[in-house]
Amino acid sequence: MPPSHRATSSPPTAPAGQPAPRPTRRQRAQRLASRPPRILLDDFEKLLDDFTAHVRVARRLKVSDPKHDALIRTALRGFSLTSKVFKWDAPHFLYVRRRAKLHYESIGDAPMLFFCLAAGYALGLAQEDQLTKPEFRAAESHLDGVIRLNLPRINASFTQAMRPG
Repeated sequence: MPPSHRATSSPPTAPAGQPAPRPTRRQRAQRLASRPPRILLDDFEKLLDDFTAHVRVARRLKVSDPKHDALIRTALRGFSLTSKVFKWDAPHFLYVRRRAKLHYESIGDAPMLFFCLAAGYALGLAQEDQLTKPEFRAAESHLDGVIRLNLPRINASFTQAMRPG
């Protein structure tokens, strides 16, 4: 069959003035599979560059749930950079809380908060289908290395963020 007669799985187009229909799960998976893998090292570097500002914003967040302490507010800040905050859900909360406490509590507050910021960022990307599960797992592995390699910088940014003003 000539190429012009092959069936395609392109998303249907919407009439003018109406929003486009949401792509199917298969269409989203095909789109993600067709692009090169996303690696978040540059994204983590940018978060590290702006860590002081992100911590300050997270400290000012008003949340209704008393369980949303500094760790979760910082994760929400990261999530809000890549997704809508109303999409934050209980599994996100549990993931961030458990991983932060398990892997970074013994190192200090600054690495825990940076983990929460970066994990929230990655969770938001995954929520918006911008990150596959294997890419998310790779980001988790990279994040631990980023934190350990940049520990003095993370601690200095955290100290600066905690200063009044």
